[in-house]
Formats: sequence, structure tokens, C-alpha cells
Amino acid sequence: MILRITWGLMCVLSLVFGIVIEFVIKALRSGKHWGWIAGLCLAGLYIPSGFMVLGIIVLINLLKEESKEYCKKLN
Repeated sequence: MILRITWGLMCVLSLVFGIVIEFVIKALRSGKHWGWIAGLCLAGLYIPSGFMVLGIIVLINLLKEESKEYCKKLN
């Protein structure tokens, strides 16, 4: 019973995390500043996990000057 509850919670949290990532991607594409900040936070969460390489790549690209300028516009 405990394993089923744990499995269910893991599935729900994974789904919620995926939805949050999709909202951040949409915000980044439209140049919203909060999307850039959320992208930095998500990249920071990826670094200590099994997706470390992906987190580093995202972090490097978000810290480029072009990305900062693109997300500075106010929406």
C-alpha cells in the first residue's frame, strides 16, 4: 500500500513538474523576464541530478548576453 501511494505521488509530481517546464519554455520564447528567472532555477535543479549535462547546457545558454537582452523586454 505504501509503495502504491509513493508511486502515485511520484507520478503526480512528475506530471506537475513537466507542466511547469512547459510554461517556462513558453515564457522564455515570448521573452518574459520571469521565464528567464524560472529557467535559471530549473537549470539549477537539474545540475545535482542525473540530468547534470542538460542543466549545465541550459544554464550556459541562459547566461549568454543575447538571452539576457531578449528577456529584458517588459511584457
